[in-house]
Amino acid sequence: VEKAMNLFEEMVSSNLALSDVTFNSLIHACAVRVDYFDECFRLLELMEAHGFQPDFYTYNTVIYACARAKKLGLAREIFRDLLKRSMNPTQEDLLKIDAVTISNMMWAYAGFLPGVKNCSWKVAKRYEGMATKALETAKRPDDELAPTSTAPGPAPPNEERQFDAYYATVRLNELQEQAAALSHKLDNLKQEGASKEELDKHAVMLIDMLMPEDVPTVHNKIASEAVRLMRFYTDKLEGEVNTRLLNAYLTALVNNGRFDDAWLVIFRDFEKFGMPKDGWTFLRAIQLCARTRDVPSAWRVWDEYKRWRVEVEHELKTPGHERLKAGRTDVYGSNKPENELPAEEPHGDAAALNRVTQEMLALTVGL
Repeated sequence: VEKAMNLFEEMVSSNLALSDVTFNSLIHACAVRVDYFDECFRLLELMEAHGFQPDFYTYNTVIYACARAKKLGLAREIFRDLLKRSMNPTQEDLLKIDAVTISNMMWAYAGFLPGVKNCSWKVAKRYEGMATKALETAKRPDDELAPTSTAPGPAPPNEERQFDAYYATVRLNELQEQAAALSHKLDNLKQEGASKEELDKHAVMLIDMLMPEDVPTVHNKIASEAVRLMRFYTDKLEGEVNTRLLNAYLTALVNNGRFDDAWLVIFRDFEKFGMPKDGWTFLRAIQLCARTRDVPSAWRVWDEYKRWRVEVEHELKTPGHERLKAGRTDVYGSNKPENELPAEEPHGDAAALNRVTQEMLALTVGL
């Protein structure tokens, strides 16, 4: 990075021609280094000063840098700006929200606060049967599921954490319904050729509904915003979903204590979107079991993981195994705290094999 920055400074001082590719490459190089975080934004300012407009690749890279630096507030500001610009009909081809964008936002949600700790055995009684209930829900056809605006049954016993979580879910469903209606109205305004001022007004209203200006500072609110954003991306934008995105989403939910939604990702969403689980999926599932002290589910996850491991180890021994070792690269790392965005070195499934085994051993020792 140091050599690249020195070369860039020489190009500027020599008045050599620069391009958007030059700036995007440098911003990306700085994004993977936390100590070069400030350089990302200096380069972004220089990019605009030289007449180049940031594209979705630029935005994705800067959001990634914010996630690594645990700057959720800044990541949200950048995403809000990207979302607003992407709604402008004149910039729809240049700017878009894709799976990388949402993945990086999920890592920002996952790493902003220290992850919730393992619950006590006494508290674990609250979570008994949660995984089984989520599995039953996942198996039900979509048309049998209750609308998202429906409240999730009676309020739980008057214990503060359960009480707050219940009303957070009710509020989430209300906001989701309002956001869907507002999004539909915005689409109609575009078709009717409404003025830019009118479109901007409704775009800001929709963005505020999905992601209010105030940065969430507690686990419940962070998790609720992550769920809102994921639903908007999959249901409204109908964006592409991949394993990387689902793993990032799962991490955000587990680290912020939204355990019921995390189980639904594991049981429903991977199958729903036709995405394979990888070693990092199983790692998060084992961590979810540890958080809730769910021993039976941990052994079921372990059995599924062992079957997956046999298949992967077989592939690692076949020609072309280097691709698998380095596969699923950039957000998966090893030897990192679970609430920290992994480094961008290619570890892939080969690294996941040992990590899941270590986590399972730690869990069983803790029992």
